Amino acid sequence: HPKKNLPLAMQIMAELPEDYELHIAGEIQVPCTAEYLNHIGKIIRRPVYLYGHIDRKALDGWWEQMGVCLSTSLSEGNPNNVIEAGKHTGWSIGWYDIDDDGRQTFSSSSYFEPYDYRSMLAEIAPLIPR
Repeated sequence: HPKKNLPLAMQIMAELPEDYELHIAGEIQVPCTAEYLNHIGKIIRRPVYLYGHIDRKALDGWWEQMGVCLSTSLSEGNPNNVIEAGKHTGWSIGWYDIDDDGRQTFSSSSYFEPYDYRSMLAEIAPLIPR
């Protein structure tokens, strides 16, 4: 779905060290989206893994293999992926809010221009496990 903002996920991946991989759980509704992700992944030399639906019973094991939960959605009424990441891993959770003027703020109240992913990445980089 467009609101998942996968182009932003690929921009962030391009800025991360080359040993990072993008693992996506959940159904891809439009097949060309998978083609796009794989094509961009090859260009930026980052593998993209598409898992499709993961049964609830298997989520613990899936999350244990991951190091970071990247949620690039433009909007979420209930951000299940972030909630599940915290629930299954015990990770701390941070998030961005967008105010009425379109400004994004991290939970630390830093100010970012909309879609300023480089500043966001610099803010969260110390939190990313190596």
